[in-house]
Parts: sequence; structure tokens; C-alpha cells
Amino acid sequence: MKPYLLFLLLLPGVLSAINQSEAEAAFQAGNQHFSHQHFKQAIESYQQALAFGQSPQVYHNIGQAYAHNGQYGWALAYLLKAQRCDPRWQANRQAIHQLYTECPDLYSPTFPWYYNAFTFLTDSTWRWMAAGAFWVCAILLTLYFWGHKRTYCLALSLVFGGIGLTTSIGIMANAPYRSLCVLPEKTTGYFAPSTQSPTRYQWPMGTFCWIKAEQADYYFVSTLTDEDGWILKKHLFSLR
Repeated sequence: MKPYLLFLLLLPGVLSAINQSEAEAAFQAGNQHFSHQHFKQAIESYQQALAFGQSPQVYHNIGQAYAHNGQYGWALAYLLKAQRCDPRWQANRQAIHQLYTECPDLYSPTFPWYYNAFTFLTDSTWRWMAAGAFWVCAILLTLYFWGHKRTYCLALSLVFGGIGLTTSIGIMANAPYRSLCVLPEKTTGYFAPSTQSPTRYQWPMGTFCWIKAEQADYYFVSTLTDEDGWILKKHLFSLR
């Protein structure tokens, strides 16, 4: 093999190793700043680590740094982002619960009962489960029609079919909540995309919302309680 071809084959691995090394260095620098209670510098270092890829641990650490710095809305935003990346991380869930307990100014939303059920696993996991259940159901129905243990196959196909159907309905019902954003600070909602426009609402930090439209430096958002208005883009944190 020609040397330049070998170099091209090895280049992606080399670049990945370099990026991983730089991300780890930034993460360790953040930990060092955090341990010395230099929370602003810690956040800056953790943000540098995020430039190389998403990490629930880094999001969690940024959230904790913001919490120690008294910026509870931003702390909530990053802890929720960590939860999106790793829904089953119990320590992060406890940190979110503690944040709501210690900061009464944070807006506490009300979600439908299935929201918590379908945020315990990642979206892709639920989709794989639904697809797997339907395939198992299809195989069992095929065996049923071929006459192999008909009662057994029919009963199991109904079970897996029900699992697949229930999971699919839950995924569709929860779909709008996958695009949720959060307002990390107290935010003013305007009638028009301008700070000169009359004020429509004053939303507390921690308010959840959806983006409905965009214009220049503004988003038109709608909250869980159907309040809507224009806000500056810098006041919104996406959980996607």
C-alpha cells in the first residue's frame, strides 16, 4: 500500500484521538477550576470540552457549576440537557430534584403522566423497542399461520403486539415534548419581535416552551400553559 493511502486511512483515527485528548484536557481543567470554586472559569473550560461532542457528564458538571454560582435557571437547563443524553442517570435526576427544592423561584411545570414514563429512556431506545416488539409479533403470527404451536404463538403475538402498539402511541404522544426548550432566566414575552413592543408576559426562570416562529434575533414561543410571545434568542436554551 502506498504511504499516502495509509496516511489517509489512519487520519480519521489520529484526528479523533487528538480531539479526545483536547476534550479530556478541557474537562480536567474544568474540574480543577471547580475544585477551587472558580465556577465561572470551570464553566468556560467545560464549554470548551463540549466543542468536541456532547457528554452528559460535562452537561451535569456545567449545571452544578451554575448552581454553585447562584444561576439556578442555567443550572436547571444544563442538568435537563444531561438528562436528555442519559435519562437513567439517577444522580443527575436527584440534582434536578434538589434544584427545584432549594430554589422556589424556579418554575415547576406540570407534565402529563406519560411524560415521565417516556423520558426514562432515550427516544432511540423507545423506537428500537417498538420496532422489536412488532417484528417479534410478525414472526409469531407467521408461525401461527404455519401451524406451529398455534395457541402459544397467538398469545405471545398479542402480548408483543400490545407492547409495540402501546410504545408507539406513547412515542407519538410524547413527540412534542422532545422539542422543548427552557428559559434559564426571567424572560419578557413581547407582542412583536422588538423590545420596544408592549410586554405580553413575564415568564419565570425554568419556564418550558416551544419555538413556533423565528425572526431576526427573536423567537416566537409558546409555553406549556399556552402563553405565547416574542423573546430574544439569547434567553432560550434548547434541550434537543
